[in-house]
Amino acid sequence: MFNIASFFYCYIVLLVLGPLIYISKLPLASYHFAFLALLFLVFLNQLKYRNTIFYFPIYLKCYFSLLVTYLFTYAFNFFEPAYVANIRDLIIIFAPAQYMLLVFITYLAFKYCFDKKEDDNFFFFRLIRLNVCIMPIVGLIALFQIFNVFGIQDILAKYYGKANVEVWRQYFIYNPRASSTINLEPNSLALYCAFSLAMFHVFYNELKMSKFKSFAVYILGVLGLILSGSFTGFIIYILVSSMYFFKYKKIGVKFIVVISVLSLLFGLMFSDNIESAIKRQKLDQGNLVPSSFNARIENAWSKAYISFEDEFINGIGPSAVQLDYSTDNDFLDKFLRFGLIGGLGNVFFILFLISYPLFKRKNVSDLFIKKLYFYSFMLACCFALASITGSAFKAKRLAELFWIYYSLPFIFTYVLNKKAIYNEK
Repeated sequence: MFNIASFFYCYIVLLVLGPLIYISKLPLASYHFAFLALLFLVFLNQLKYRNTIFYFPIYLKCYFSLLVTYLFTYAFNFFEPAYVANIRDLIIIFAPAQYMLLVFITYLAFKYCFDKKEDDNFFFFRLIRLNVCIMPIVGLIALFQIFNVFGIQDILAKYYGKANVEVWRQYFIYNPRASSTINLEPNSLALYCAFSLAMFHVFYNELKMSKFKSFAVYILGVLGLILSGSFTGFIIYILVSSMYFFKYKKIGVKFIVVISVLSLLFGLMFSDNIESAIKRQKLDQGNLVPSSFNARIENAWSKAYISFEDEFINGIGPSAVQLDYSTDNDFLDKFLRFGLIGGLGNVFFILFLISYPLFKRKNVSDLFIKKLYFYSFMLACCFALASITGSAFKAKRLAELFWIYYSLPFIFTYVLNKKAIYNEK
């Protein structure tokens, strides 16, 4: 078997830190090339061993069923004289098929390590440690970006190849929020920091870092979250981390004192940025709800509801080229594009993603696997909450990371169960 695992680790790094590469006017992220290389290796591996097995767990079967449901609602658009079909419609519906391939590649990467007779947990420890070590790099870049250290704002603009660099630079001047590496988008950065910090908490003991290194990793991760200026990201981090702390009884006086001291220090160090964020969200005027959230309700969400009323059965279609606004809510977006059937199907699927790890967790006794399942539950909660104000499940780079880390416990138990059955035979 080809060394898929090594390529897979590189792919993880490129997902977070990799640049955009322009071929003529076509922007391609560097991780696209890594993904194609992985697919090629998988294809050669399948040919070499004549392996026809495709890892397709129940949550991916549910996902595929959801895509078929979208296709079913889309078919009704052909009965409307004004609707113009486009190949882009099918691309949008079935684009998530790439995540199914990615989960299969993750399975093969683990299988490679497993067949090498390495420790059963080796692959998972390395993946978790890799992301936890990337997080402080992202936080450091965010810090440099806020203060434009070494002219990093221009470097980032070129490195991540925004189509209109000047517009992004002007936005940054009037809205000083770190966007760092994740799509040059502050809310994406915040979501990445939120679920990476949650990962740090859950697997802190397994990481076996020194106290100094752990402190540095955590501080830089929190800095990235705070400097993103995303209230949504900060709330998500507090909620999902609290789930873990209460579940594993990790909250104590020491933790509360440390968090209080850190909050005071960050408040003093970044008082100007915090004051700017409060003014931008109009919280200084006594509002309890941030202005960005109110703007979504009054503009994007109300427009989406009006458009949904006109086509509430089957939706307006997947590409929605007639829309001149973003819904800023993935749940509403699915109702708008695929009607009641597609919208409700999406809601039930997200609820399944959240609850399924907890159900599977009851049937295992190994502490590490139980933690993996609990983190999958937390990760699904992170993305579900982020979808209220965005489209987290289809955000490039982040969506790939979601499916990789969400799938880890299911892959682990699947391979171990196959090994147990083989040993019995």
